[in-house]
Amino acid sequence: MKQKPLPPICAVATPLARSAIGAIRASGENSLDLIQKIFQGKGKSSSLRDKPRYAHYGNIVSQDKEILDDVILIPYVAPHSYTGEDSFEIFSHGNPLVLDRILQELFRLGFEQARPGEFTKRAFLNGKLNLSEAQAIEQIVSARSARELKLARENKEGKFRTLILQLRSSLLNVLADCTAELDFIEEDIQFLSEEEKLSNLKQLKEKAEKAILASNEVERWRSGIQTAILGAPNAGKSSLLNYLLGHERALVSPIAGTTRDYLEASVEIEGIPFVFLDTAGIRNHASDTIEQRGIEKSLEIAQKADFILWILDGSLSPSEACKPFMALDSAIFHKKTLWIVNKIDILHDDWKRNGILLPEVIGKKENLLFVSIAHERNMDTLRLKIHEYAKQTETESAYLLEAWQKIALQNFLREIENAIRFTQAKVSTEMVVAALHAAMDFLAELTGEISNEEVLGRIFSRFCIGK
Repeated sequence: MKQKPLPPICAVATPLARSAIGAIRASGENSLDLIQKIFQGKGKSSSLRDKPRYAHYGNIVSQDKEILDDVILIPYVAPHSYTGEDSFEIFSHGNPLVLDRILQELFRLGFEQARPGEFTKRAFLNGKLNLSEAQAIEQIVSARSARELKLARENKEGKFRTLILQLRSSLLNVLADCTAELDFIEEDIQFLSEEEKLSNLKQLKEKAEKAILASNEVERWRSGIQTAILGAPNAGKSSLLNYLLGHERALVSPIAGTTRDYLEASVEIEGIPFVFLDTAGIRNHASDTIEQRGIEKSLEIAQKADFILWILDGSLSPSEACKPFMALDSAIFHKKTLWIVNKIDILHDDWKRNGILLPEVIGKKENLLFVSIAHERNMDTLRLKIHEYAKQTETESAYLLEAWQKIALQNFLREIENAIRFTQAKVSTEMVVAALHAAMDFLAELTGEISNEEVLGRIFSRFCIGK
């Protein structure tokens, strides 16, 4: 039975703000015939179909023959379009009033307002994109950092889909052998041994676990690498936060203990998102219970952070500057820590000596970075060091996955673990085969071979209108 054609749709594809150019996108059966009714081209060709993918200059006119705007119109003839349907794009002046008047004429012709992601959904339904590519387009549009954009582009180019197809191929080999074992048990056929089955299944399990672990790592920094700024009162923590942000976010005061709670601020460094947490100053004797609670909160943040910037007051001797953390739990310093000696413009002479004694957690003098935040000396090196830490967390096997993709992959892993358990327990091959079929279904869900309207609706509803 032939599928009923979907109604033509249209939407503004550019932000609804005054700009030089605005764009309207439309798609659907007969869409080119419909637009011909209100487009008056100024070229020789009478039909848009005669010159697809060509910029046609002309006017959009209303039902009353009023010129709404002079535009560029680019037609696309099915199946050679983004959606696989007849479609077109209109480029007009970017006044929202102009765009709205053109939209109203399209609605009058029978076009419907496109829902979020509907163009990409049609591209998927018409076989122009697979589900991984479609999801990657949404990731590209909504990426909040250069690093996230890079991973989204890799997904668009098929990185995650390649992994799924590799898992599918390996799973198919095991499933085919187990199925044959059931169907041809009395035939003289050499099947995989139990050890070979377990080896293949464990390889599948390991690949899936690595992908999930890598996606968890990506998810962790996707919202920003949690970076705690720690140190004694007045060491320069708030000044560092303000410098990194490029504006004053934290109150800077010569009075020790000014910061009683923590401040949180996000900033991107060389394309990588960070969340900096400026904490209350740490010292051995708090002035009151409020400051003491602030210090305890600072240590809690340090325990949860991905990265620590510890600021040492360079105007003090090394022994005095290091006092605040000498009595702390050494577990805090198992985190990656960058030790920063601030105030080199008034540096204590003891820091300048070779062979100075430093706490074990710091190690050698070479592990210190000497800066002046107030005078912005050596701050480019500091930014570079922070960026280097983030680069160390990158892995070639990183995958940018949405929640539904991760759930499907976790479900696949669960069924593979079931198959391993059934094989080891020497239960019936039927149960192993059932688990493998279920695992195959979850892979098919990831590629879009098995889907339902509700699942697709949730995926594409996250897209912006006009995409």
